[in-house]
Amino acid sequence: MRAFISESGVEGYGTSIDNSASRSRQFRADDEWRKRWYVSRTGRAAALVVRHGVGGFVQECYYRSLDHYYEWYFGVETGGLTSKEELDLCQEEWHEFSSVYYQHIFNVLKRLPVETRESVFLDYGCGNGRALVAAASIGYRRIIGIEVSRLVDLARINVGRMRHRKAFTIELKQCDATDFAVPSDVNIIYFYNPFRGATLEAVLKNIHNSYLNAKRKIFIVYFNNGHFDKVVSCCQWLTKRSQEEVYCKTSCAVYETSK
Repeated sequence: MRAFISESGVEGYGTSIDNSASRSRQFRADDEWRKRWYVSRTGRAAALVVRHGVGGFVQECYYRSLDHYYEWYFGVETGGLTSKEELDLCQEEWHEFSSVYYQHIFNVLKRLPVETRESVFLDYGCGNGRALVAAASIGYRRIIGIEVSRLVDLARINVGRMRHRKAFTIELKQCDATDFAVPSDVNIIYFYNPFRGATLEAVLKNIHNSYLNAKRKIFIVYFNNGHFDKVVSCCQWLTKRSQEEVYCKTSCAVYETSK
């Protein structure tokens, strides 16, 4: 009940029907949203259990939780999946953008036998910058990201606002990977299967030329390396150091040059 004064000045009492109806509509809308959210989340969870089993579902939850933690800790937003159409990528050999879980990146980078403060990290197809952020938290001397799409702008934002950053020299270049001349001090090269075919062959040739110009130990980290294995099968200057399945349908290989 609420008090009101009529146009004639007579005081009276009445029920706030309009407010009550509005609250009722809002409650129904909220309830409907909660139901849709629950059905959506339940459906996703069920799909994960079917696809990966209960153990795989638990593992997926673990890695996603770690991702949320690292995104909060670094103050960045580097996740997601972006299709070729959304990025206006016209080359058939170029792939869509997605991110490797942080933990997989850290696991492989921290095992590399390099001097961290003397190392230069290069990421082909850096997207919105997740591998760059991980590398910057390790503290390499210099970090370079190559990206052909507009995602490079998001990468700039992420590395610019990143917290707990140990590497202060981060260079981002928007260009075709085949046009990039690999600097002679790069010794860690990272790929998350950004392209294949002639593009990958041209990039590998650029890496080889850099190696010939300055013989050194170079480590190549390649997630989902099926295409890469075919391209390097005849390369005498490059040896596979390790191969593992880091997650369901996600492989990772490390290659090294002979110094």
